[in-house]
Amino acid sequence: MVDIQGLCTSLSQAGGFFGFFFNAWSADKYGRLTSFQIASTIVIIGSALQAGAVNIPMFLVFRFISGFGVGMILVLFPMYAAELSPPRARGFLVGQHGLGLAIGYNAAGAVSLGCFFAKNGALAWRLPLAIQCVFPIILLTFSFWMPRSPRWLILKDRFEEAKTVLVRTHRSPEDNDDYFATAEFDFMVAQVRLERELSHGAMSTFMGRWKYLFSKKSYLHRCALGFGIMFGIQGSGVLVINNYQIILYPGLGISPGLSLGLYWLYIFIALIGNTACTFYVDKLGRRKSFLICLFGSLSALTGETIVASFVEKTTNKSVYALGVFFIFWYIPWFSSMVDPTMYIYMSEIWPSKVRSEGIALSVSGMSLNPLNRPP
Repeated sequence: MVDIQGLCTSLSQAGGFFGFFFNAWSADKYGRLTSFQIASTIVIIGSALQAGAVNIPMFLVFRFISGFGVGMILVLFPMYAAELSPPRARGFLVGQHGLGLAIGYNAAGAVSLGCFFAKNGALAWRLPLAIQCVFPIILLTFSFWMPRSPRWLILKDRFEEAKTVLVRTHRSPEDNDDYFATAEFDFMVAQVRLERELSHGAMSTFMGRWKYLFSKKSYLHRCALGFGIMFGIQGSGVLVINNYQIILYPGLGISPGLSLGLYWLYIFIALIGNTACTFYVDKLGRRKSFLICLFGSLSALTGETIVASFVEKTTNKSVYALGVFFIFWYIPWFSSMVDPTMYIYMSEIWPSKVRSEGIALSVSGMSLNPLNRPP
């Protein structure tokens, strides 16, 4: 059972990894909005067929497919939000990505806790998988009223559409003549034209953009920075702690139902932290947020490491309780300083001409870290 659980997690992560790089192509080829629609459709199909799976192999195949779509959305939102947001509120709006993830985890925790008490065994595991279809259906439905990315429209020489979107989304209440939005549009157009000239046509093809990405020293530095940050953050084991903490609770003599309740409490704390972060990340700054989290998370992980050294040598429940304390000590630091900030940072370090490829490469560090694998 543990092997199947680990395989489910690994296949979802593997699907997400391939989804990152597929999106790097589709987001530039068809646009951010169309890629949202493609990704939502994939997640709906994958989740529905997981819920209706008639055997383990079928379940695992569509676990991978669903992860593929989720991987696309994971890199799409910060890219889309960054390109659509006015500079004065970019941190707050892109930070909603982390908040959305926390809301999703809380919804999953609530559904899992409720379904634990279901008398029908098939319903207990099929319903949570079927509910995964709800949010992508909502996203797919409302995507037909969402604006396209103005930067993508400029890249495709659709200038009038881009200017209309910019005036609509970037216009300040005090700016009666749309001066700021118009000035920003002119700057974007000039920037795209300069980028095309400097790249000598390399930006016109998918492989050309990847070649250009690795041809400049400044971009290689951003590759190392983006990939290294995402790789390092996942090196703290945040997803392993999140997904497998529930295995620790039975050692305390806690019932399965209460264990699910504790997990829900854990992700509810994450929701509070993510919400708070979006309000002060613009004032505090990205770098300071990372550094503060580093010291806070380090104290929690140090405590966990010390507790782990005693777990196999004792049956004392106080040791397990201390381990649970450090798990709950970890999440306020991570959620309030890093969870939304890392996506904001990834979206801001890349210029528009290689943003799809750059964000995909950066976020791939999250899936490739071996410490992000199940124990």
